[in-house]
Amino acid sequence: MGPATWPAFWLTGAHRWPPEIDIFEMYGKKTGKRIHKQISSIHYGISGHKSRGTLIRKIWLPKDTDTAFHVYACQWTPKAVKFYTDGILTRKQRVNKRLRLWMDDEMVIIINNGFEAKYLKYLAENFKGNAFVVDWVRAYKKSSY
Repeated sequence: MGPATWPAFWLTGAHRWPPEIDIFEMYGKKTGKRIHKQISSIHYGISGHKSRGTLIRKIWLPKDTDTAFHVYACQWTPKAVKFYTDGILTRKQRVNKRLRLWMDDEMVIIINNGFEAKYLKYLAENFKGNAFVVDWVRAYKKSSY
């Protein structure tokens, strides 16, 4: 990872947007140093082409985020959305009445690795590529809570 990179692991509504649950997004920005900042967010509501509400949590991760494997997880229930990094709870968001209106949709998993266009000019001349290696993904559905 480096400048301009934008890896993400997220869920989005199978039939509408929002809802969106970003398990993590990491932005390389100008230098690539901020790639170690994990951003978890929940998007809900709609106003034009943007989500009306966004609940965000940012945490700094170890400096090996881009060189070692880590486990990122999300547990989504009717009462709460919990985010984990390497087995540690990093955020818990209670699903209140307003948020529940948007969190009742079936979700699909998206794992992507992109570039942020406004930072492309900061890529080194010898830039060879942008790899985002995923070892495994598991999805579970509990029948009751």
